[in-house]
Amino acid sequence: IRGNHDDPDFAERYPGTLDLTPGLHYPRDSSRVQIGKKVFLFNGGAVSIDRFTRTEGISWWSGEMTSEENVRDSIEPGLCDVWITHDSVAVPPMKRPLSFGPTIDADLNVQRQRMNTIFHAVRPSLHIHGHWHVRYNAPTPYGSVYGLDCENNDSLYLIEIDENGYFS
Repeated sequence: IRGNHDDPDFAERYPGTLDLTPGLHYPRDSSRVQIGKKVFLFNGGAVSIDRFTRTEGISWWSGEMTSEENVRDSIEPGLCDVWITHDSVAVPPMKRPLSFGPTIDADLNVQRQRMNTIFHAVRPSLHIHGHWHVRYNAPTPYGSVYGLDCENNDSLYLIEIDENGYFS
C-alpha cells in the first residue's frame, strides 16, 4: 500500500500487475481483488505532518493524500469486505488529535473526510490500516478496525477465511 512518504505516481509508471517479488504485489490505489468470497479494496495515501522537513519529489509528494479520483474509483464498484489502507478513518482511540498549523490541519480534515466517504460507502466488515504506528482494534458500525504498529511483530495480522467465507 502506498504510504504518505511514497511517490503517488510510482505504480502508474508500470503497466499491469506490479510484482515487487514473486508472490508480493504492490496494490494500486482503489484496486480490488477477490479472495475466496471476500472482496478486498486497497487505498494508499495520508498527510505527512512533517512535510516541511522533507524534500518535495524525494521524500514528500504534493499528491500524497487520498485523491477525489481515488474516492470515486473506490466507491463506484460498491461494497467490499476488507478495506486495507495506509491511513485510518479517525484518530486511533489511544491517540489524541493534535494541531500542526492551519495548512496541515486543513489537509488532515480533507483526508479524514475522504476516508470517511469511502468507509461509509463501501462498509467493510474489516478495516486494516497503518500510518499511526500503533496496534489496536476497535468496533466500527460495520465490523472492526485494526491498526498496525510500525516495523515489528505488532505490525502483522493473519487473515484467515474459512470455507464458508467467514473470517477467523
